[in-house]
Amino acid sequence: MFEKKETSKLGRPAQAMSNAFTERSSKIKNRNIIWIFIILCVTVLLFFFCCCISTIVFSLTPAGKSASTERAITRVWETAQKQTEAAMPTSTDKPTKTGIPTKTSSPTKRPTPSSTQTKAPTNTATPTNTIVPSLTMTPTIILNGGCIPNDAPELASVVSVVDGDTIKVNIKGEIFTVRYIGIDTPETVHPSKPVEYLGKEASDMNEELVLGKDIFLYKDVSETDQYGRLLRYVVVDGLFVNDELVRRGYAMASTYPPDVACAESLRAAQNMAADQELGLWAPQVGATPTLPGADNVDTDIEITYIFYDGTVSQQEPDEYVKIKNNGSSSINLQGWTLNDESGKTFTFPSHVIDPGQVCHIYTNQDHPETCGFNWQFTSSAIWNNSGDCAVLKNDKREVVDEYCY
Repeated sequence: MFEKKETSKLGRPAQAMSNAFTERSSKIKNRNIIWIFIILCVTVLLFFFCCCISTIVFSLTPAGKSASTERAITRVWETAQKQTEAAMPTSTDKPTKTGIPTKTSSPTKRPTPSSTQTKAPTNTATPTNTIVPSLTMTPTIILNGGCIPNDAPELASVVSVVDGDTIKVNIKGEIFTVRYIGIDTPETVHPSKPVEYLGKEASDMNEELVLGKDIFLYKDVSETDQYGRLLRYVVVDGLFVNDELVRRGYAMASTYPPDVACAESLRAAQNMAADQELGLWAPQVGATPTLPGADNVDTDIEITYIFYDGTVSQQEPDEYVKIKNNGSSSINLQGWTLNDESGKTFTFPSHVIDPGQVCHIYTNQDHPETCGFNWQFTSSAIWNNSGDCAVLKNDKREVVDEYCY
């Protein structure tokens, strides 16, 4: 009995130690597992962190940028391809089910080209508008307007027509009177003169050309005349109105310096109208028309040119006035006179000028080959280099022609 009790007493501490050791081993094992798990998690995080850093660094390099661009393009292409493939069955289903939709879709497509074609005239009408503006307008796009000064024009709207060579316009909300440069039409509204031959017709033609339209106004040298009217060359729809009135015979070329840029061109237009016997130049039965600015007797004689800047000595004996007989009959010039602006006068001797013949009136020189007219004025030259006017009158002191430069 005694031995059994001792054995049981000695086995109890060993049992306790064994249990404690087992429990401690279990705790150590669990702690190691936790540490291993932590280390694995940290390792994975560090791996992902390093991958992210390396990706960012690589994307900043040229190679990385190129690769990312290619990937983006590839993704866009794949997306577009998928959308196209997804849409194709839908579009092909309709024609597959029946051929009727295909036929009805064809007429639906046909009006589309026709609608585009109907827009074409609208586009073709645009050049007509660009001719006028020519905000970049140059003389090449203005009919017979090559002489017009190449300055920026003023845009105006015509509100009324006064007569054949005068209009009223609206410029930026203000009304101005405009007098056409270089031409003269028969009077219709002069306070002391009756309505002249073709005066109403010239006004009607001017009205037809410009009334109610937008026009371009070109200045020569002078801003206004003595009456405060704007002096301008007028262009409407690419047409040089000053020239057109002369060319149709409704106006005469009339030169007033210093605005002479188109003097020669307008005189050429007048010659053309006279050759074709248009308007003022048409033959009248039983009456002689009164042309503007003259009594219109023997108007077939005209001053065509003045060479005013002579080169021989101070008296400039090589300067001359050129006249021409544009008519069909010969005219004796005896008693006719030629005046300059200061009143100096040359009286023609007896001389018959034949149709188409040209004569020169020289200063202090004889030239038999050009009719032999010698305007003897020994003190100085006659024609002023800075501007002058020549007036030709017949033997009844009626103005036949006038030429200014």
